[in-house]
Amino acid sequence: SSAASDVYKRQVISDISKTVDIACIEAVIPGTISDINLTDNRLCISSAQRFAVLPISPNPVRNDLKVRYVLPNAGNVKITVIDVMGKEVAVISEGNQNAGVMEVNFNAKALKSGYYNLRVRFENQNKFQRFFKN
Repeated sequence: SSAASDVYKRQVISDISKTVDIACIEAVIPGTISDINLTDNRLCISSAQRFAVLPISPNPVRNDLKVRYVLPNAGNVKITVIDVMGKEVAVISEGNQNAGVMEVNFNAKALKSGYYNLRVRFENQNKFQRFFKN
């Protein structure tokens, strides 16, 4: 497909992701448009998709936050919260997980107000998402 067509498809996907709340809807990951399937107003990721962490919701966080990520294959995952000084302040999840779009909820009530980084470690890769705790 042409570059203009790909830009249009990405824009349509972006617009849908702003209005529909489905676990995998925000799984638009930089790469080729063929990585993404649009069916029945839902975005789903092919099993061949690469490791990615989706935007934290809600952000800013009041009490509970939702972490969504994509694993291309089964493997060891560790999800932590890191403060602005680089100190690990919470372990959200740790262990072996299956491939797919995963979701973990975390009660952030004990965190002080401020900025934090969420780190998702899968195999030898780290992905970060920044969030603000009210």
